[in-house]
Amino acid sequence: MTTEPQLDPESLVARMMAELQANPAARELLLRSVLTQEFLGLPARMEAVEDRLERVEKRLESVEDRLTRLEEAVTQLVETVRQLAIDVGYLRGVALESKLHRSVRSRVSQALGLRRAQIMQSELLEPVPELVQRMDTALADGLITDDQDSRVEATDVILRAERKDGPEQLWVAIEASSSIHQRDIQRARESADILALTFEEPAEAAVVGHRISDMDSERAGDARVHVLIVPPVL
Repeated sequence: MTTEPQLDPESLVARMMAELQANPAARELLLRSVLTQEFLGLPARMEAVEDRLERVEKRLESVEDRLTRLEEAVTQLVETVRQLAIDVGYLRGVALESKLHRSVRSRVSQALGLRRAQIMQSELLEPVPELVQRMDTALADGLITDDQDSRVEATDVILRAERKDGPEQLWVAIEASSSIHQRDIQRARESADILALTFEEPAEAAVVGHRISDMDSERAGDARVHVLIVPPVL
């Protein structure tokens, strides 16, 4: 019995490849013989994974859309809350000015040592003709600017009074705010300085409110602005 000579591995592989190219139907049989069932099922599993990835991507797109809408809603809510805070602050200021109008003369007079105080302007009272005419004249003569005229016009309360220790007439520029801040101090000081320039008479500056920080209280002292802290109910 004769045996065929064994082929070297390279020749064997070359021969097998030639046979497979000549007989395509044998390729699948060879694959099934060589590869495991798990490996053969890999393409189908890859397709399933791709399908799942596509579904995940669609879900992520949906989540991104929801997050975008949520961000827009949060932004709108923040703006609404900010505007609400502004409105509440404004209403508190108006309420304070309304209550202050009823007691401002006595409170400021007592704090600053004044008598015969008269309200020349407030949120509830039109400026008296004396104030308006003098401001108009000062503006026309170039003594004050448009901005300065507007500052006095926007002052919450303006008083004219006498000092208790003498007949000297003076003006008092008052800014009212629920919570007193640097801008209130600055406005009161500017209004007082403009009144002093316009009428050539002394003028005091004051701020009235429910609260003030230590820092702003110090700023008021440096600016020579009187601070009147009043309870929420006047």
